Formats: sequence, structure tokens, C-alpha cells
Amino acid sequence: MIYFLTQLKKHLHLTAIIFIAIILVTFSITQASPPTSPYTPPAELNPNCTPGSANCTVTPIATGVSVGSGTTGSVLFVDSSGNLNQDNANLFWDDTNNRLGIGTTSPLLKLDVAGSGRLKGTATSVLTGSIDPAASTTVTGVGTLFTTELIVGDRITVTGQTRTVTAIASNTSLTVNTAFSNNANDTSPDKLSAEFVVKDSSDNLDLIVSDNGRIGIGGTIAPDAEIDINGGRIWIRDGVLGALDASAGSGLKLSAVSGQGRIGAYDYVNDVYTDLILNATSINPASDGNIGIGTTSPLGRFHSYISGARTATNYSGYLENVSTNTTTDGINKYGLYITSTGDFTGSTGASTNNYGIYIATTSGGDNNYDIYAQSGAYLDAAGNWTNASGKGLKENFITLDPNDILNKINLLSIYEWNYKTQDSSKRHIGPMAEDFFNQFHLGGQDGDKSISTIDPAGVAIVGIQALSKRVGDLELRVSGAGVPSGSSDGLD
Repeated sequence: MIYFLTQLKKHLHLTAIIFIAIILVTFSITQASPPTSPYTPPAELNPNCTPGSANCTVTPIATGVSVGSGTTGSVLFVDSSGNLNQDNANLFWDDTNNRLGIGTTSPLLKLDVAGSGRLKGTATSVLTGSIDPAASTTVTGVGTLFTTELIVGDRITVTGQTRTVTAIASNTSLTVNTAFSNNANDTSPDKLSAEFVVKDSSDNLDLIVSDNGRIGIGGTIAPDAEIDINGGRIWIRDGVLGALDASAGSGLKLSAVSGQGRIGAYDYVNDVYTDLILNATSINPASDGNIGIGTTSPLGRFHSYISGARTATNYSGYLENVSTNTTTDGINKYGLYITSTGDFTGSTGASTNNYGIYIATTSGGDNNYDIYAQSGAYLDAAGNWTNASGKGLKENFITLDPNDILNKINLLSIYEWNYKTQDSSKRHIGPMAEDFFNQFHLGGQDGDKSISTIDPAGVAIVGIQALSKRVGDLELRVSGAGVPSGSSDGLD
């Protein structure tokens, strides 16, 4: 009985303690303030957090980390939903050959683009540091970073002058194509980046597109024209190279079509070649084949025209013999000028003289000829014309009857006259070509239009021989010796 009461007492005591604890906890909960917002788990545990927000942290992916999905060669990118994605058909990396394909999964080069491309030049920027230009092609900078901010082919503007970078030695030293002037220090020099640069495996420049749109080919770093080619050739194979004025439908056309080669003006509208006008110059290879320089109405195969007085260094035509043969020293000054690289001098004449061709007196050579023909005919420095007359140059010899020639001379009309193109005061004496031809039939098909200088001399010599024979026979008759038997002097 005593044991039972003792145990009951213990249980009642424990029950009282538990009861009091429950009352205290209930009282504490009842007195606590209610929460002002729902419970939010930490951001790194929230799968719906927005990347970049203050409550969202993303563990970076390091190289070598396995990706749960993806295809070999994928170039991962963040899509419009903010998720990592891939598009191998349009962006692919060939890790075996280290090639990037855009629009292809089989790139054949370092960069292989299947589709159109577009390159846009970089806007003008300011270089680091300052440049105090000197009168030199070597440019020295202070605090500059030439090796990292510039490449060969870029242009720089320093104190208002723009030059092209041709070499970079260090961060503070480079070379330009043309020397700067010794201007004031520029604390903010400008950089004009080249739009496109191509180099070979030895780092030699092959092609450049400058910021001003000019193209340099073959090592041309600073192109001086829209297309500037250094050496090499341009070939047109079964195609056309030309410039077109769209408004007029005409332009310059150079074509290489099977069976023909042309250069000239071209009417794209009517598909015909026309005159090519260069300033006041007409070149017309299509109609009559004449070429005019300084005139739109060429009167011959080559017609050069310059108005106004000319000087010794200003010729309407200039042909230069690049050989060193001084025997070809020739025409100096008016209308046509021919010179040799041999040592010679030529007179020029007064500026008031009007010469179509001016034959200058030459000196300094072994044989000083103003005109020399391969046949042996020549005009010497003194103005004497000498015909070629060697026997080896001739054939079909015919023996003449001196009396017959003398009789024809007597029938030939000789006049005093002047050429229509000369002033009437410039008089001459001689036969007409038509009369001379009718009597002697010399000069061939066009013998009735001109007379060779050698033919009248020959006719005169034969006539003199006939007269000499007659005089001799007369002397014999007068002396009583008589005329030799068989003599034919035309006196009987």
C-alpha cells in the first residue's frame, strides 16, 4: 500500500510538471507577434529566381564541367528566355580542326560562313597618350599604346593631318607613309581603323580596305586611288571591266571576249561602242578608227591638237626613242618630237614659227642625222637630203636613148608657180607631175601626183649626155673631120 502511494505521488508530480510546461508554451505562442510576410527560402535554393536579380546567385560553370545535355560542337548561348541553348546548323565549332562554322556544320577554313556577310567599319576613336609631330615619317608618342591600339593600315590624325601607319616598332614609335608637319602637340590623336586587312602566312600585306573605302592590293598599305595595285597584272577573261554612268547609260568598257579585245566608250543602253570623251578629248576606235587628242573631230588615224603658242617643253605630240643609238637623233619641238637617249642637243626655233614637224640640228653623236632611213637615205644636220641609190638596191635595168630623153625634155612644159598652201611670194620653178609622168612614165601608179627628187636628176643627166654628144659632133663637123660612122646625135 505504501509502495503504491509512493508511485502515485511520482506520477502526479511528473504530470503536474508537463501540464505547467504546456501552459507556459501556450502562453508564449499566444503573446508572440504574427509574421508580416510569407516565408521565403534563400535565393540560391529558389529555382525560380531571376538571373541577375539581387536575390539570385548563380554558381559559374568552369571549363571541364560536364553538361547534362548538348551535341558535340555546340556553341552554347543564352536564348531569348534566358536559358542556355544550342543551334548547330547556324553556329558550330569543329574542335578537331579548330574551325568555326556559321551556317555550316562542316567548316573548311578557320572561319567558314555559308550565307551573306556584312562588315561595318569602326567609328573614329581617340588614342591613348599624346603625339608631338615632327617633320618626319617617324612618329614618337608619349604614354601611347601603339602595339595594342593600332595595326599597319590604320590611319591616324595628328593636329589636323591624317597619315597611314606603315610600320609599328613599339608602343611609342611608329612609321607613317608621309611625313607630318612640325605642328603643335596633340593630346588626343585620332585613330581611323582600316575596315578589312588580309595578310599572307609571312605577315605580308595582301589586301587592305582603308577607312575611306580605298582598296590596296599587292602590298599597297596606303592606297592613293579607289583601287591601288602594286605590281602584278589585271586579267579580264571573257568578261567586262567598266564604269557606268547609270543616268546616261554610258561609260568605259574594257572587254575580253573570244576573238576580240576592246577598250573604249560603251553605250550600255544600245549595246554599242561610242566616242570616249576625256575632258576635251575624243577617242573614237569604233567608227572610222581615228584617234583625237584635244579635238573631237580627228582628221587622221592620230590627230593631236593644242591651241595657243607652244614652248620647247610643251608638245602637241611627243614620241621618245628609248634606244641609245645616237644616229636616230631627231625632231625637236613643234607638232612631233622624237628624241634618243644618246647625248645630243637640238635647236628649237622662234616661238612665232608654225611647224607641223620641226627638224632640229643635232650634235654629239658619231653620225648626226636628223632623219635616217634603213635604205640609206637621210637628212643630215646641215639640211641636205641624200637619196639611197646603191646598185644593190635596184633591179630591172633598161638602157636609155639619150636623144629620145632629150626630145621629151624639150616637150616638157616648165613653169614658175607657188603651192596653194604657201604665200604667193614663195615661188618655185618646175614641171607638173602629170606632164612629167606623161613624158617619162616614172613613179608608178601615183606617178602623176608627185615627182621623186632622183628622177629629174636622172632625166637631166641623160639629157646633158645627149647634148654633150651633139656638141662633140658639131665640133667635128666644123673642124672638117666629119662625124664618126654610125653616130646618132640627132643632128641629121
